[in-house]
Amino acid sequence: MKKYTLELYDRIRVNKELLTEVIKLFVIKEKQSRFLEFIDSPKRYHNFVDEFLNDPRNLKSDLITEIPNNQQEFKDIAAKLKEFGAKDKAYLISRNDEDDGKIGRLEDILGLVYTEGFIYCLETKLGYYEGHENWRYILSAK
Repeated sequence: MKKYTLELYDRIRVNKELLTEVIKLFVIKEKQSRFLEFIDSPKRYHNFVDEFLNDPRNLKSDLITEIPNNQQEFKDIAAKLKEFGAKDKAYLISRNDEDDGKIGRLEDILGLVYTEGFIYCLETKLGYYEGHENWRYILSAK
């Protein structure tokens, strides 16, 4: 089992190893090098978060399963992620500095997403994207 460690970027918890995995698994080729440069610089990290969370076109469309409007409750999303094979541990990418970079139980991390966020389900190749236009997607790179 792979262990992950947290590094601190100013006041933001950033795990470059996990972010690199997320970028390589879920981001379109055309944006990968740009995003990798952003996460390498503490001053530009916020650019990564802004671009990544603001536009779902940055995500590989062939990995996306859209969550139907009638299944967008917290419990439904958690159940759907489990159906796709999510384990109990997750990592959060968030605009909220207090929550960004947190690792915890999937349900707890899901509870921290308030309109925009990306959850990387550790030990799997699954992600959950929630965008400001009510976009809710599960991404599977299996």
